Amino acid sequence: MGRRPQAHRRDGLLCGGELAALASTRYDNGQPSSQDPVERFSAKPDFQALLYPAIPQDPRITAETPPAFLACGGNDRPDISQVSRGSTSR
Repeated sequence: MGRRPQAHRRDGLLCGGELAALASTRYDNGQPSSQDPVERFSAKPDFQALLYPAIPQDPRITAETPPAFLACGGNDRPDISQVSRGSTSR
């Protein structure tokens, strides 16, 4: 497996999974002409890992949404396991 040191991800567990999902779909693309070097970089993660996430009310899943690894149990609350399964079909 090759490692890409410039790649970054968002991880979240439980409520943190909801925050990670929100941050992965509502990011800034960066401003290349900014004087501030930090502002030049995009905040878009390369992928997201959501473990037993709470599902955001408005997930905003598009073709630009970073790929996600979703983990939850089949016996979890239906709104988590079913919505997680359905949200991967974009």
